[in-house]
Amino acid sequence: MNLSFKTGCIIRKIHVKVGQKIVKGQLLATLNTSEIDAMVNQAEANVEKLERDLGRYQRLYKDSAATLQSVQDIQTGLDVAKSEIVIARYNQSYSKIVAPVSGKIQLKMAEENELVNPGQPIILISSDKEGMSLKVGLSDKDVVLINSGDTAKISFDAYPDLGGTAYVSEIAAEGDPVTGT
Repeated sequence: MNLSFKTGCIIRKIHVKVGQKIVKGQLLATLNTSEIDAMVNQAEANVEKLERDLGRYQRLYKDSAATLQSVQDIQTGLDVAKSEIVIARYNQSYSKIVAPVSGKIQLKMAEENELVNPGQPIILISSDKEGMSLKVGLSDKDVVLINSGDTAKISFDAYPDLGGTAYVSEIAAEGDPVTGT
C-alpha cells in the first residue's frame, strides 16, 4: 500500500525506518501543522465574530435599524465560516499517516522537512496478511491466455523454497506504457 497525506505541506517527522515492522494504528508520519492549525484558528475566530455580528444585527432588525438582507447576509457568512471550520479540522485530522494494517515498511519515498503534494506517496508498506501479492508483467501474447481465478505455479530462482501455487486475482485493463506488458 502506498500511504500519503491528504494535504500538501512540509513533513515534520517520519517515525519509521525501512524494514521496520509496524502494527495497525501506529503513527508513521506527521506533517508540520502550523499552517493547518492557523486555518482552524482563523475559521473558529471568524465564526465567533459572525455569531456576535448576527446577534447584533438581529437586535437591530427587530428595532427596524437593519434590513432583513443584512441579517441574511451575515447568516450566510456564518454558515460558510462553519463549513470552513469543518474543512480545516478535517485537513488537520489527516495531517498524519497511521498504519491501516500491521505489516512492514518497504520504502520511504520522502524525507523529513520535504514539501510534499496532496496524495503524493510517502511510505510503501506491505501487510502481514497471510499470503503474498505478486504483480507480473505479461506480453500481449500471454495475457490473452489467462483469466481471473486461474491458478499458477510460482518459483523464484534466488529463493527455490519460497515458491508455491497462486491464483490470478486481477488482470490490468491496459498495458503499462513504459514496459509494454
